[in-house]
Amino acid sequence: MAEGEVEKSEGMLATASLHHTSVVKREHDQVSLNNQVRLSYYFSFYSFIARKIIINSLRKLS
Repeated sequence: MAEGEVEKSEGMLATASLHHTSVVKREHDQVSLNNQVRLSYYFSFYSFIARKIIINSLRKLS
């Protein structure tokens, strides 16, 4: 392989590697965001249930 071809191949490999890294990072960021949304939803749901239980318990005590 000529020197120019080697440099071109190395450049293509570096570009492909960088693209792969950015795709993996984007997928990881999306998974992290999805997990944060899911946790936020669960927290809101269980907080709502806990408030209902507390309110009902206080009403029974009255």
